[in-house]
Amino acid sequence: GRWRTTAPEYVADVRRITAGVGAPDCVAPQDWMCEPWVIYGRTQHLETGNPARFHGTREARGLTDDEP
Repeated sequence: GRWRTTAPEYVADVRRITAGVGAPDCVAPQDWMCEPWVIYGRTQHLETGNPARFHGTREARGLTDDEP
């Protein structure tokens, strides 16, 4: 599969919706692959180089601290 919405498009949608109806309680991140063979690497995937940094610790790019 693949995302049909790019990360910048997703951020723009969140900003547009927030401007129209106010700040949401939460905004779901776009999914990062988190299966062990993706995180730790196997024959078809390269290792991440930092196994302690899981997908949940990544921050949304393009948002400032004062934006939801």
